[in-house]
Amino acid sequence: MTGEPAPHPDDANQSADSLPVGRGMYLSELRLKNFRSCYDTVVPLREDVTVLVGENNSGKSNVVDALRLAISPMGGRRTRYFDPGDLSFGRDGAAIEIALRFEGLTEIQRGQYLTALDVSSMTAVYGTRFEVDPARPSRSRPVNTAGPGQGPDPEPAKREEICHVYLEPLRDAQRDLDSSGSRRLATIIEDLHPPGDVTAFVEEANAQLRTIEEHDIVTTTTTEIANYLAGLTSPVRGQQMGLLFRDYKLHRLAAALRVKLSEAGIDLAVKRPGIGDCSFS
Repeated sequence: MTGEPAPHPDDANQSADSLPVGRGMYLSELRLKNFRSCYDTVVPLREDVTVLVGENNSGKSNVVDALRLAISPMGGRRTRYFDPGDLSFGRDGAAIEIALRFEGLTEIQRGQYLTALDVSSMTAVYGTRFEVDPARPSRSRPVNTAGPGQGPDPEPAKREEICHVYLEPLRDAQRDLDSSGSRRLATIIEDLHPPGDVTAFVEEANAQLRTIEEHDIVTTTTTEIANYLAGLTSPVRGQQMGLLFRDYKLHRLAAALRVKLSEAGIDLAVKRPGIGDCSFS
């Protein structure tokens, strides 16, 4: 008997110049491109526990949601799907790319996930790509890839064996009760109308919103802020500012709509007991 730990069964099967055999696969790296605020982001993960720390709106939830999209949930029932709103701002024509790298594979796991294996490092690589079909945005579907060459996944059943467990934060319960983050109404509008009519509607709605820029409340606020800014910057380098409405996309315009139900003959515009708001969440 010695104080040395017993050798792992896999250790006897590897030569001195071979890559080490792992003790069980784990997610070691997440790569994101054109996903929300993650224009080109690499997130390294530890074998035991990884903690994401950052300020509000720094992208922590984006990382978690990307993992939920790329890996199946343990129960098999998805609650999160790709959405055109997931595309990075200003890159609507680009595709979302999510890549997962798994290290520590045992010899058995190397055989099980052979179609995804990068033999140069003995790691498994899975990817997911999503881009919007301009003709039918609501029908756009993600494509799963396997291996370092990002080819089509020939064994999707093996990928389904890699699952995640997601515990929802309490704040999501309140958010899900409201339709502001939903695209379902926008999807209905897209399915019911030709693309040209939908585009014209969005352009007209944005044009109407921009007329509010001339309202006294907006113009006087702009003037006051501009005067204060001028006092700070004019001695060195003059600056100007304005309060302008940005153009909204269809899903943002639809999110401002509420479906109301009541008995016939009751004015839906007047808030009364018994008139309920229906959300498309």
